[in-house]
Amino acid sequence: MVKKMIYIEDEMDLGLKRIARSENKSVSEIIREAIKGLFRSKEYHDLLLYDSRMAEYLGKPSVSVPFRDIMDD
Repeated sequence: MVKKMIYIEDEMDLGLKRIARSENKSVSEIIREAIKGLFRSKEYHDLLLYDSRMAEYLGKPSVSVPFRDIMDD
């Protein structure tokens, strides 16, 4: 596990503390769960697909496909 330090607004801090208290979890657990949710989201997977296709293209431009085809998968 890696330690990260972030800055958030006071209201977010209060909200995180309330959620953590109500779920009997630490604020860190709540933040990790939120980040995991982001990673499971379709938008994140679209970005991963785009990155892999772009890497493919950069490695071998002759196999390129139109941008719309990349994002329609």
